[in-house]
Amino acid sequence: MRETDQLIPMETVDTLIFDLGGVFIKLTGVEKMLEWTMGRFTVDELWAIWFQSDAVRGFETGSIDADTFAQGVIREYGLCVTVDEFLFHFASWASEMFPGSRRLLSGLRGRYTLVSLSNTNAMHWEMLRDRYQLDRYFDHNFPSHEIGRIKPEVSTFDYVLNQLTSPAHRVLFFDDTPKNIESARSLGIHAVQVLGVDGLAHTLSRLGIV
Repeated sequence: MRETDQLIPMETVDTLIFDLGGVFIKLTGVEKMLEWTMGRFTVDELWAIWFQSDAVRGFETGSIDADTFAQGVIREYGLCVTVDEFLFHFASWASEMFPGSRRLLSGLRGRYTLVSLSNTNAMHWEMLRDRYQLDRYFDHNFPSHEIGRIKPEVSTFDYVLNQLTSPAHRVLFFDDTPKNIESARSLGIHAVQVLGVDGLAHTLSRLGIV
């Protein structure tokens, strides 16, 4: 069953929570990782290692610094690059917004409480905040490195609900990753998987939000 085919009582929803990467932000870096690993991993294998990486988790929960993160990723993937070279390229891996993102968010302001909940890090968040002012389009922002929690852990969604004091049945969550959708739903949050801002816009139209 497609997520958008589920019955979501939009008349009760007053809070929209959005992932950023893969929804509003174009994620790159896979090509560079494939180049660095010289064909030793498929794209799916690269992502599997990333999602299970202690270094990634540490950086995205704010418990380690950028150099320690880079050292860990280089070791986990067996990369023949320096820490400085890795970080130079990594800085640009979340640096491009999908066209139409600002327009879509602006159209939702005032009608719903808008919230961002994203697995990110200090390096990328600084860019999204300072270069694009993306945080200003939301009423509340929960970047993982600041709250010390990451998706798909159910406790992350529970934490956000408690901070918002919003009951789960009044919240609708959008993310590009199935595991994150499953975790949100386990708490009674309405959740829909979307890919990119065009996919999000299509889903919002189907739900009668735009």
